[in-house]
Amino acid sequence: MNPNIKLLLSLVVFFSCEKPVAPEILAMVGSRVVTSFDFAESYSKRLINTQLLDSDFERDRH
Repeated sequence: MNPNIKLLLSLVVFFSCEKPVAPEILAMVGSRVVTSFDFAESYSKRLINTQLLDSDFERDRH
């Protein structure tokens, strides 16, 4: 592969991955952001309304 192409690709990857993300942000989908507060609130409501028990399995499934 041409060294210029390698350099160009490396720079593109470096600058596109450099965007800092706040630690409370869990996911970004389009223009929407899911924060740890949003997840905790949604998960708590689900536990209360469905009477599920808190477990790692349920957290992963949520």
